Amino acid sequence: MLLNKRIEQWTTSHPIAWLDFLRISVGVFLFFKGFIFLNDLYSLQTTLSQINVDWGSYWHALGIAFVHFTGGIMIALGFFTRPAILLQIPVLIGAVIFLLLGFGYSVSNPIISGGVLFIWADLDNSLFNPQWWIALLTLMALLTCWYVGSGTWTVDNYLRNHADD
Repeated sequence: MLLNKRIEQWTTSHPIAWLDFLRISVGVFLFFKGFIFLNDLYSLQTTLSQINVDWGSYWHALGIAFVHFTGGIMIALGFFTRPAILLQIPVLIGAVIFLLLGFGYSVSNPIISGGVLFIWADLDNSLFNPQWWIALLTLMALLTCWYVGSGTWTVDNYLRNHADD
């Protein structure tokens, strides 16, 4: 905790513009990704049902879209940045796991009913899966933004500095 406070104090006294640009870019990207998911909820629902999340896949798809949509706005504006990032991280970890390179998914699992069965797929098809790389890079950018904090060009910083007004 002490290290985290020291890093946050250093970043507020030494503003790094590219970290703010990274946070804003990731927030805008997640906002538009949530908007795309809301417009085509059926494709996200189909992807979830292919990995045996049939139970409530509509509600899972709607939840993922809502988290990306609202969390993206909050991250881009820098308003409750760390809690918004913490809501995004489980979704992106799930995306990185289920879009993992070299793995395919079987609809039926003979060992556990309703479970996911990982099978090795062709490397030629999955090695250059752009969705997996986008999910991984977004997860790494979110972890960087969570570690560094919201930055200087944020609503949180404005409210902290102008609390008396």
